[in-house]
Amino acid sequence: MTNIEIALKNQFLDVEEVVKEATSLLGLTISMLGTLSSYPGSKHWHFKSGKKSGTLEVTWYPRENRLWISYHENRIGDGWVKDQALDLGEMLERRL
Repeated sequence: MTNIEIALKNQFLDVEEVVKEATSLLGLTISMLGTLSSYPGSKHWHFKSGKKSGTLEVTWYPRENRLWISYHENRIGDGWVKDQALDLGEMLERRL
């Protein structure tokens, strides 16, 4: 699994809203929203791009003020996941 850590500079913004706005601007849709058992209280999203195969994941762990994007090498589809992970990372870094 590949993780991209997002540096959070503005602690006054609503991280969940910024994630939703950024992914929407990139044309991604939420296919799953839950939590990771290893990070109690976290928000964990799976995003898809249309009907393409592949899954981009984002996790927000407020307890540690930590946000990261992740993907599994066997779930990158035709490569869109890696491209969007980088684009989303840059977008979130600018906004947060």
